[in-house]
Amino acid sequence: MARIDWTRDEPVLACALVAEKEWRGLRTTDQQVQDPSRLLRRLPLHGGAAADPKFRSLGSVSLKTGNIMTAK
Repeated sequence: MARIDWTRDEPVLACALVAEKEWRGLRTTDQQVQDPSRLLRRLPLHGGAAADPKFRSLGSVSLKTGNIMTAK
């Protein structure tokens, strides 16, 4: 699968998650990562990209929140 950039709204959601967790890391097992992953996969933002199981996976959402957390 080719890399698909995050739209403006997707990192905003990830920022909200990080702020909600008081700037602590979010693991793939956290419910706060699982729900947004499912939501991002359902949004009609990237055509059929959600058919790929790696697209906005638990790992990618967790990684994005980690990137945001360390950039504060």
